[in-house]
Amino acid sequence: MSEVVRLRAHAKVNLALKVGAPGADGYHPLATVFQTISLADTLTARPLRADEPADGLHRGAPVRLSVAGVPLPQHNTVTHAATLLAGLLRARGETSLRPLTVHLKKRVPLGAGLGGGSSDAVAALVACARLWSRDALQTSHDDLAGIARQVGADVPYFLVGGTALGTGRGDQITPLQDLPQQWLVIVAPCSVSVATPAAYAAFDEAQGWRDGEPGGAPAGAPGEPEAPGYTGELDPAWMGNDLHAAVIETHPEVEKARRALQAAGADIAQMSGSGSASFGTFDDRRSAQRAASVLRAGGFRAWPCVTVSSGQHARALSNLD
Repeated sequence: MSEVVRLRAHAKVNLALKVGAPGADGYHPLATVFQTISLADTLTARPLRADEPADGLHRGAPVRLSVAGVPLPQHNTVTHAATLLAGLLRARGETSLRPLTVHLKKRVPLGAGLGGGSSDAVAALVACARLWSRDALQTSHDDLAGIARQVGADVPYFLVGGTALGTGRGDQITPLQDLPQQWLVIVAPCSVSVATPAAYAAFDEAQGWRDGEPGGAPAGAPGEPEAPGYTGELDPAWMGNDLHAAVIETHPEVEKARRALQAAGADIAQMSGSGSASFGTFDDRRSAQRAASVLRAGGFRAWPCVTVSSGQHARALSNLD
């Protein structure tokens, strides 16, 4: 087994996102089609060497995390995932886990609806499980999936990748036929981050669903949304994002960026998740790169990328050369 594990943590877009009324627990039932994309963070993990000081390890797990690209709080999805995994292994009788040093290189923007933190959590789970497996019982996919659900609603999806349907809170994952390779441009307004709870609160308000009513919504409000009619190819007939209208009411910059994407030549331009990022479809790499350059010149953050299949995603979680 290699002493260094280097994994690519792909971002995602929501090709479709349908949202139902919140239940008594406050959570909204979802029906969403996820798609991994080549925009990605990179996570590198290795055992701490004997000559390295052991200070700076996280309190809940023997992991020392460093991050390049953006500042992250001490408690984040990576340390949360590692802590839960360490707890599982200790509960199974493993009392000594090798201290690890973990470096995360961030490229996926925060608060953009691209699932960067969730993908990082899965990369951390896979890397830590691999490096701790010499000292601990081998963890199964079901073990990792159970931990993933505790970290966040869309985290289990990143154990699968590719094109997949998410239902329930978005954590019940059904793989779909992979979308044929598609060039995209991701665009986001500068210095705008959308908090997911705020996006859903704005959606509820737009629906007339107020706090204090049963489950946050009136009796008879729609519950489980109907699954998008995914056809194996992109089509506005089944795509769309229920959160879009509510988000742009409070963050008009999100709509400005999406419209700029349309003006740059995107065939389909749609907000991803709860924003602030949108994605646009393009015929080929050259047109995507050209559009990204135009958008950057217009003051937006923009990344040309391509869709990633489930097989490609699985290889990225195996180890990078």
